[in-house]
Amino acid sequence: MSGNSSAETLLYAVDESPPLWMIAILGIQHVLVMYGEVVLFPGIAGRLGHAPEGHIAFATFAAVVVSGFCTLVQVLRFGRVGAGFVVFMGSSTAYLACASEAVALGGFALVGTMAILSAPVEILLSYFLRHLRHIVTPAVGGTVILLIVISFMPLTIREWMGGHDDVHYGSAQNLLTGLITLAVILGVNIFGGKTLKVWSPFLALGVGNVAAWCFGIADFHRFQQASWFGLPHGHWPGVALSLGWEHLPLLVAFVVVTILNSVQTIGNCMLAQSLSVRNFKKVDYDRVQGGLYADALGSAVAGLAGTVPNEVYSENVPVLKMTGVASRAVGIFAALLIFVLAFMPKVSAFIVDMPEPVFAGFLVGLLAMMFHSGLHLILETGANSQIGLLVGVSVCVGMIAESKDFFPLLRPEALSPILDSGIAAGGSMALLLSLTFYLMPKPRLVFQLETSVEQLPIMVEKLNSATETLKVTPAELSTLQLVCEEVFVHVVSHFAEQHGVGRVHFAITKDEDGVFAEIQTGAKVGDVDGPIRPAQAGWANEADLRELGLYLLRNVVRDIKHVHISGYSYVSFRI
Repeated sequence: MSGNSSAETLLYAVDESPPLWMIAILGIQHVLVMYGEVVLFPGIAGRLGHAPEGHIAFATFAAVVVSGFCTLVQVLRFGRVGAGFVVFMGSSTAYLACASEAVALGGFALVGTMAILSAPVEILLSYFLRHLRHIVTPAVGGTVILLIVISFMPLTIREWMGGHDDVHYGSAQNLLTGLITLAVILGVNIFGGKTLKVWSPFLALGVGNVAAWCFGIADFHRFQQASWFGLPHGHWPGVALSLGWEHLPLLVAFVVVTILNSVQTIGNCMLAQSLSVRNFKKVDYDRVQGGLYADALGSAVAGLAGTVPNEVYSENVPVLKMTGVASRAVGIFAALLIFVLAFMPKVSAFIVDMPEPVFAGFLVGLLAMMFHSGLHLILETGANSQIGLLVGVSVCVGMIAESKDFFPLLRPEALSPILDSGIAAGGSMALLLSLTFYLMPKPRLVFQLETSVEQLPIMVEKLNSATETLKVTPAELSTLQLVCEEVFVHVVSHFAEQHGVGRVHFAITKDEDGVFAEIQTGAKVGDVDGPIRPAQAGWANEADLRELGLYLLRNVVRDIKHVHISGYSYVSFRI
């Protein structure tokens, strides 16, 4: 997403604070979007696995408490843990199949053990993210966002139709209720101003519930029966410690889902970041790492609490775009509200009792905006034939998996967590294609230099060999030498200011899109793609003049990017 488009719709960035009334309204809207999932899925997994009612009640209560805690960690970012943006966490639908199987084998105690054992996989993935920077790219993240939209649509259609045992299933009342909700949310976002868009989720859900009541399909029996305040009627199931080889396939299933869930988290964190920062230019991978660390922490805490693992919810991210408010204060309010709701059964029941067509119509509007944001994330890296193929193939694989009708008799049962999920199957294909494109044989020039200006002649000599190694033209070689020299001097000056020494790694390849170069160093140096043109060139100071060369690089090369991951700096560009 371009910085301009983000700035046009952003009312309050992540570090800005809106009025208190707006914080409260938007916090409630976010909770309305995600709370139903938090409380429903532990119950579904428990019932499928025939768990005792007391364990199901406690798992549901624990899921709400853990959701509030982990959302707070994501929003506030403690050290390197947390994305630092308004992203919400709660019970993961991706684990439903293996969680229900775990409940059947050993109750919620076994679910907790599997969640704890699989969480370190996500921590390792986050720690080594810098080595995966060419594989887990914004294009892959954007593709996962598109797959989330595709995966949610069948569920949305079923919600819109209503429950099969409902007398209003597939009725005109359900259809009209969903259409009215959808019309409000789209109408406000198409024709409304910035201020009115803030209210669009609240207006859509409010009008939708009124329409459901008028059509006679609203049923708030849980709300009427629940008490205002209380604790769950159940007890902690504990953690299973007696494991055997028979549990190994189940652990493998949890690990596979955790890896795929991590890819979804990466996409959601990238998207939330692009919607939360003014003049957004590039993904901050340190924040993505923090989101993964917090996601792993959430699953481990959920396991200790005796409930299903957590995930970053995709539904809340487009609300940032819809309202234009990405303030951290909203996330803090919503997280605290989730904590409070854990002890207020009546309010929780009201949210769970929301008519299905209302939620479905609202969700369609969110998914439409999410699709648009996913496309922006993909195009951020530039459109070429490889990215087009990656997106197209991955989306097709995701749609095939989501149908669940593709040669079902030939499908191994052990692979069902992957093959039955559009996000899992399509996301795996996106990663596989991204890895394939990166490993494809291509002319490559690789060398290292010490951080000293005396190394410049050696750099020029190495680059001159590119005419034979990479078959570059004289014009490409001249540009390559100019840009590499400017970046190298910038890195050397950083080490000189810090009175340190280091090494600079150069990797240059040539493909169908031209020459691609990446310059890496083991320090966090000033952004190459950050300097702006001095307002008055005649009055520019020495610092401005030093950065002027970096600013001019944007007109010499294309797709110049500077990212920081785990204390390393990576500068890449194309010629």
